[in-house]
Amino acid sequence: MATLPLTQVLGALAAEAGLLSDFAARAAAALSRSLDGPAGLEMPDLLRDAQALDALEQHVAGLRVCLESLARSAPADVTLDVSCAISALPLAAQAARLSGRGGTAASDPGLELF
Repeated sequence: MATLPLTQVLGALAAEAGLLSDFAARAAAALSRSLDGPAGLEMPDLLRDAQALDALEQHVAGLRVCLESLARSAPADVTLDVSCAISALPLAAQAARLSGRGGTAASDPGLELF
């Protein structure tokens, strides 16, 4: 059983949302670079996709702010069993971060080329 303080769980979720926001920003920037100039005008669907990535970044960043606020205001003495939630995660590094066993999401996990 992995029982953690609610403040820690919310803080870890906020950090994970920040990582997702960063990923979305990187993807949006890469897509925008590929659409610079006349090529972008010829591919309106890709322009909409770039806007969707930008919206995703903003929504996830907002979620991070909300989770950070909840983490600051949550009672310090409340704990939560996160075992079931953690065991359902397919990414080992994410599971480690959210269970308190790994590093923080604030550090770049280092994406590998495949």
